Amino acid sequence: MNIPQAYRYVFIGPSAAKEPYGTKTGRSGNAEIHGLTEVTYESICYIAVIVRVSPCTTGKAKSFF
Repeated sequence: MNIPQAYRYVFIGPSAAKEPYGTKTGRSGNAEIHGLTEVTYESICYIAVIVRVSPCTTGKAKSFF
């Protein structure tokens, strides 16, 4: 999963990560519910860490450091 796809998955919803950009998925996503109106440096870093660390659960990831 790449960073833009993961960002959409976390902040908009799982179905938004699979749909083309601009497609309305039905209900409000996490970003709208919590009043997030812009992409921030902090939120990009948050998603980058999730994307980097998530393969660790499969046991196939290299050391994080």
